[in-house]
Amino acid sequence: MTTEMKNLKEPLIQAAIADIAAPTIQKKKKKKKDEVPLCGILSLKYYRQFFKITSADVGTRIKYAFVPFSNKFAEHTEDSADLWGPFWIQTTLIFVLAVCANITRFLKIKTEKLDDFKYELNFVPAAAGAVYFFGFIYPLLLTLLMKCFGSKGGFIQTICVMGYGMVVFIPVCFLCLIQHDKLQWALVGYGGINSALFLFNNLANDMRRMNQSQRFVILAFAFAVQVALIITFKLKFFDIFFAYKS
Repeated sequence: MTTEMKNLKEPLIQAAIADIAAPTIQKKKKKKKDEVPLCGILSLKYYRQFFKITSADVGTRIKYAFVPFSNKFAEHTEDSADLWGPFWIQTTLIFVLAVCANITRFLKIKTEKLDDFKYELNFVPAAAGAVYFFGFIYPLLLTLLMKCFGSKGGFIQTICVMGYGMVVFIPVCFLCLIQHDKLQWALVGYGGINSALFLFNNLANDMRRMNQSQRFVILAFAFAVQVALIITFKLKFFDIFFAYKS
């Protein structure tokens, strides 16, 4: 009888121990899964999560980017910022800038010199340098500056916001094919202002935690970069006073 009870107790004790240890084991597994190594941001595996997004979500975020004062973009991207949308928006913008810049050159040529026209392939690396600087390097610098003032925002979120904010420049590029200098300045200016307001609106919560002087530094830096963006896009790609040379 004693032997039978002993044999019966052993499985019960083991089962009880397993039940007690199960949450701890699951917690450890979850922690291990969610942990990011010290140099995790340098691995491709870390960035894979930011490319897991549907086309429908990208389309929705693009739609919100045209309304800079709306909070819907912030609500939609809360804890789910992506790099897929910004990457393709900026890559598309590079192609559009290079094509529209060449069309602009073609429209400036006098009729008798049409046969001398050649595509300027240098617009492609120039567009890539400008777009990727304003789309990736600028958000990194802005986030770093904000972190110096105690911001809790991340680099990925700022890149996401700036990336989607630049989508407005795609239709602006096509409209700038209209050969009117003041209209082009107005269009490019609208693109710069829209993207700036969109950026500030989505960073407003972090900026509210800063004092007045810190906010002034952030706004002054961002304003200077946005002005540089407008001038670069206009003068480099849509300067109607460009003198064509064969």
